[in-house]
Amino acid sequence: MMTISGQERGLDNLHSLQGWQPEPARHPRTFVHPEAAVASNVIAPPALSLEQVVEMQEAEIAAYSKPEFQNQLWKILESAPPEEHAHLRQQLCLDVQVPLVASMGFEPTALGVCQATEAVLQFHGEGKVQRRNAILTDLLNPKPLAAHWEPPTVPLALTP
Repeated sequence: MMTISGQERGLDNLHSLQGWQPEPARHPRTFVHPEAAVASNVIAPPALSLEQVVEMQEAEIAAYSKPEFQNQLWKILESAPPEEHAHLRQQLCLDVQVPLVASMGFEPTALGVCQATEAVLQFHGEGKVQRRNAILTDLLNPKPLAAHWEPPTVPLALTP
């Protein structure tokens, strides 16, 4: 015959209380409020093909290469403190990105831009995508010419 200790009997009594349920762990990074759950009728963002990713990157390169965009970007970078550059650049880029991702079937919001960026990541290893990412990085992170740059004074030797 097996005996039940007083402690085990106490737990049985505790669990039998009406309406008792264990409390969910409430870690600030993992707790999801029930109302924040995604509804089952929400449409998933579209998937992109490699050709669509390249098309989107080329459209971004064309837009970011325009003198108007580059002038706005330079004004931001010259007038704002460095700690605000990333946020201000992002806001400027959204004007280009939102209509572009909407034309690809994504939501015309910052969320749609994030979803499109995520869809592009599946092609991270593709050479075409990497080359265009490098161009985009250069266009969005211009480096000022050194104020006192001078060409080299020593002529380069053309013979061995």
